[in-house]
Amino acid sequence: MARKLLISIFLLIFSLNIVHAQVSVTREISMSKEGELSVKLKLEVGSQRPGGIIIVERVPEGVEYISSTPEAVFNPSTRELKWVFYGEGVKNREVIYNLSVPSVFQGEILFSGELKTLAGVEEIGGETKFTIKREEAGEKERREGKGVPFPGIFAISAGMALVILFRKRLR
Repeated sequence: MARKLLISIFLLIFSLNIVHAQVSVTREISMSKEGELSVKLKLEVGSQRPGGIIIVERVPEGVEYISSTPEAVFNPSTRELKWVFYGEGVKNREVIYNLSVPSVFQGEILFSGELKTLAGVEEIGGETKFTIKREEAGEKERREGKGVPFPGIFAISAGMALVILFRKRLR
């Protein structure tokens, strides 16, 4: 009896590890447009598909949740997004969510999340941080051609040349 129980426990643990290794989620982060981040979660399911999974992502401080596809359940107090897939919904797919970034924000945004199955909890892989660098107003003006002294110098030089020419003619 004890031997059968031991074999059953071993088989159960072994089968859970197979299912556990058959599901993974990878994160990709990009700036979709000015002031908006797009986060793509790629769910990959192997041949030993689990009955259900839960994906949990934490919305980083300093940014705001806008929307997701498929739609997530968002808890503002914990700043968590949750997606639940079961049965035929557990398949290779992409989950995309969008975040609003304030125009004054500058620095690193740190991401974290996890994949939950009956076999356990696993951290979401892939990118975990995104850096936003804002240029100074002066740098932007120079890059756009504003504040560049060339037109002023040209006008002064042309004026001086005219003065010299008129002086020579008046003599």
